[in-house]
Amino acid sequence: MTTPGKRSGFDESTLRVVIAATQEAVGGLTQVGSRVSYLASALPTVNISKSGGRLGEIFLKLSGDLKAIKDNLDFVNQKATGLLKHNINVDADADAKGR
Repeated sequence: MTTPGKRSGFDESTLRVVIAATQEAVGGLTQVGSRVSYLASALPTVNISKSGGRLGEIFLKLSGDLKAIKDNLDFVNQKATGLLKHNINVDADADAKGR
């Protein structure tokens, strides 16, 4: 939670690192998630056995877990972006009042 007129406890460079890292991780997880989803749907058709079905279930669960992680990283990214914007606005307000 931010306080109007006060900067968050994070500096701009730290927030920019968090934003960039979460964006990169989300991109990677999206790519991996797509591949895992494809495998989850393809496995039962190419491996028509109990093991193929079981592997398909495991890949399907993994796909859901990856999506949850991606969603959490998106949330962190949004919060860091919001904090950065807040800090920039506080600095701009302080500069404007100081003139």
